[in-house]
Amino acid sequence: MDIKNQLKNGDFQRYHIYITPLEILIFKMSGQGDYVVKHSDTIFNSISFKSLEKKRTVLFSEFHDFEIEMPSLYNFTNRKRKGNRFIEAVNPETSSYFFLKKAILNDFNFIEQDTF
Repeated sequence: MDIKNQLKNGDFQRYHIYITPLEILIFKMSGQGDYVVKHSDTIFNSISFKSLEKKRTVLFSEFHDFEIEMPSLYNFTNRKRKGNRFIEAVNPETSSYFFLKKAILNDFNFIEQDTF
């Protein structure tokens, strides 16, 4: 969606809203006077998304603490920092969604011991 509006003070705003299988992306541009009118086409026309590939890809964190194969359309948060990891992916051909959450639980007194 392309939304353009003018504020009471005469300034302009412009939004581009994209809905993907994994997220909703909102790009907003605002500026004094007619700045948005002059420059928004250049910026908004440069937005591009990677093409959908029908292959799977191997994902891992920067710490190499796990490795998983997912569809190539994915979102991987917290890949480079310490803490929990969350990956979500979608296969557009089958409309299948994939999720992985890696959580570190350090409260060893609370967690029960398992025997195998």
